[in-house]
Amino acid sequence: MRIVSLHPNVKACTYREEPGAWLLTFYVGRKFYQLPKDSRQVIYHYRNVDQQQGYLDIILSADAGPFGTKDHRMRFEALPLEGGRTFVHVSYSYSDSIALRLAEKAYFATLGWGKVGFTVTGTDRNGNPVYIGGTRGAIERNAVRYYFGIQSFMNSLRYPEKSRFSARISEWYDLTTRFRKQLFDLDKKDYLAFKTKEHMNQVILQRQTATGLH
Repeated sequence: MRIVSLHPNVKACTYREEPGAWLLTFYVGRKFYQLPKDSRQVIYHYRNVDQQQGYLDIILSADAGPFGTKDHRMRFEALPLEGGRTFVHVSYSYSDSIALRLAEKAYFATLGWGKVGFTVTGTDRNGNPVYIGGTRGAIERNAVRYYFGIQSFMNSLRYPEKSRFSARISEWYDLTTRFRKQLFDLDKKDYLAFKTKEHMNQVILQRQTATGLH
């Protein structure tokens, strides 16, 4: 249950420009459908550290986050490789809190009980692989979700803009079901319905933000 802005947990994301800065507001909630007003808002400062031919470096930082956490920092770097490939490096850090540690303890004792990551730590009596659990398992699941998010975003660029969002969420879901043991959360019908409604809410929020009504 690491505090990161995972795609299934983001109910909306809006942006606005202030003097000398761009701000992104993440509406973070549960994996099922929620209205933005029922989620937690986390405000990130967007900074383009470096952008040139063959290199991109972006940092998002937030002073405060959910469960009393502080000093959130997300960094995204990308550079091209041979053969039409791209190397991407994503890092995330924050300052922990007592409230988060208590929430994690409750999560791993209930909803997160039995959930595993991808590292094989041994085999059971039947010779089947035993996967790592706990915090390390959660971090591994989140890393793979991020990877699939980037992959589905890039793959959708070949579609007309109006079709990209539906293509992204459909492909992301299909990619995660390849690892059902680690990444399954919702049936595809529910997931697509939830994310489609949340996207509509985001469009409305962004319009309100742009006009100063939000």
